[in-house]
This record gives sequence, structure tokens and C-alpha cells, in this order.
Amino acid sequence: MNDHSNGQPDSDILQMLRLRKIEAVDRLVERFGRPLTRAAFLFLNDAEAADDAVQETFIAAWDSAGRIRQDADFRSWLFGVLFNTCRKHCRSVKRRLKREKSYVDLAGLAGGKPQDRQRIEAIGRCMQMLEEDHRIVIILRYEQGCDVSQAAEILGLPEGTIKSRTHAAIRKMKELMGQFLERD
Repeated sequence: MNDHSNGQPDSDILQMLRLRKIEAVDRLVERFGRPLTRAAFLFLNDAEAADDAVQETFIAAWDSAGRIRQDADFRSWLFGVLFNTCRKHCRSVKRRLKREKSYVDLAGLAGGKPQDRQRIEAIGRCMQMLEEDHRIVIILRYEQGCDVSQAAEILGLPEGTIKSRTHAAIRKMKELMGQFLERD
């Protein structure tokens, strides 16, 4: 394993993590904070997302220290976790952007067309026709800009439930919008 410039080997940090010594977190941040943050920022080009990815990596190190192989290169393991976290973030952003585009398309708000007012009124009527659970998720996700984890925290539900309700709500909104727009 690699040594830190102050002479403390990475294996010592890993051992401290395994023993759940709180000072291990300080050593982890001192040793890997800057290089992980730089790598995450270069990957994501977003300082806030990079900080989040590094925090998730540190949490994974704390939580998984007992499961890391004794002969594993701790630094390599950390960077592997970081890049997996960054890839997950990118996939999440792509899905969110796709959903947001779908919602904007659904609302007909792009382009300032004359029928926008009718579409907005139809959206209001459709929202009222949704089940309350679906309406709340739509409001949190698209009106308030909450991500899945924030909505899950607010509602006290698992993230998977938020995702499935969002998907179902958008599907139902599209169906209802189609019916309303056919009538007009």
C-alpha cells in the first residue's frame, strides 16, 4: 500500500477504519481529500457534485472497511468507489434531465405558443385527478426541484418508492393530458 508523506501507510488508515477509530476519518480526509476531490471534479465538472461524491466515498470507506481485502490496495479501492459514485451521479443526472424534458414537453411550456395557457390549465386539472401520492411526488420533484433522495426524506419513503411513483405519475399525466388536449 502507498505511504502518505507524513510516513503513515494507507494500511494504517485502513486498520484504524476497521477498528472504528474516529481519528481514522481525519487521516482519511487529510490523505485522500484533495486527490479524490480533484478527480471527482475533473470527472463531473461540478464542484458540489464532486464534494458529494467524495463524501459518499468516505462513508463507503467507513462502512466497508471490514470487508476490504487485507491485501487490497486501499488507495485503488477508494478511487474505484469514487469513480463508481461519479458514474452513478452522471446516470442520475441523465435520467433527471430526461424526465424534466418530458415534463416540460408535457406541459407545452417550451416555445411560448398561444395554446400554453390551455395546456397549463389542463395540467392543473390533470394534477387534481392524480392520486394524492402521485400529485405530491410531482410537486416535490418538478415544482420544488427535489431530487429522489430529498423527496424520499421529506415523505419518509424509500427512494425506490419515489422513483416508481414519479414514473407512474408522469405516465398518468401524459394519458390525462392526451385526453384533455383531444377534447380542446
